[in-house]
Formats: sequence, structure tokens, C-alpha cells
Amino acid sequence: MKHRAGAALLGLIFALAGCDRASTPLAAPARPASASATALATAPAPQATAPEACPDTDFDAFLKRFETSADAQRAASADPLTMTRIDADAQPEPAPVTRRMPRAQVRFPVLPDAATRRAQGLELRVSSRGGNARDVVVGLPDSGAQVRLAFELRDCWTLVRVDDESI
Repeated sequence: MKHRAGAALLGLIFALAGCDRASTPLAAPARPASASATALATAPAPQATAPEACPDTDFDAFLKRFETSADAQRAASADPLTMTRIDADAQPEPAPVTRRMPRAQVRFPVLPDAATRRAQGLELRVSSRGGNARDVVVGLPDSGAQVRLAFELRDCWTLVRVDDESI
């Protein structure tokens, strides 16, 4: 039963992340150049503006905003985003498989909101890896089904890695 629950969690997380356990996502199709794009490319560059300040430097405030908005998740994710999963069919034993996905290929949200987690029995735990790094683990209690989201405080809090630690 735990294996089925773990497989369901994996399916949920990878569906949310826009990939599946067996395939590599296709590259986004190239957009044809338009006359307006060509005109913009030859127009003088606009004056640079100062970058926006971080909305949240406090991790707890950041996480509350991050988990409730796909747009906030997209904006706060590294490009590319490192994603790791366990290949249960690898021989002689299961092994991690890591790939770097362009943010444009990741389907957001990558972290289910609180209502979805409650409905699916998922727990969320936050831990620190030092002053500028936090891990958020989402998983089914009493099972090996869990996904770890790694965040780093760069200019702002940034999702840098998604590790599916489930087998």
C-alpha cells in the first residue's frame, strides 16, 4: 500500500513539475521572428531601471507567498532548475538521475498549496542548511515518498533544486 501511495505522490509532483519519470521533456519550439521583434532588436535600448527589491527576505514570509502562487513560484525559481529523481529500474540498484530543466519547461506550481496537501495527506517540513539555505520536504507520513525543494538566499530566495527522493 505504501508503494502505491508513494507512486501517487511521485505522479503528483512530476505532473506538477511538467515531466514524467520516464521521459525527458522536449525543448520549447522556436518562435518565428516577427517584423516587430526585428524592429525592437534594432531600436535603441531603453534606459535600465533598478531591479525590484525582494518581496520577502524572511524565509517564512517567502514560503507563504511561494506556495500560494504559480507566478511567484515561477519568478522565484532558478533557470535552469536542477531536478533529480530515483530510477528504480537502474541496475544493479536504484540510482539518482539528475537533469537541468529550463524554467520554461517546468509546469508550475511545483509545490502544492496547503489545501491540496491537506486533501492528499501530504506533510510539509522546513529545515535549515545554514543561514542562506533552506529545504522544504513534502511527503506522505510513514512512507518513503517525499520530494525535497532546496532554496538559497541569493539576491532573493530562489528555488534551486527539486529532489524526488521516493522509490
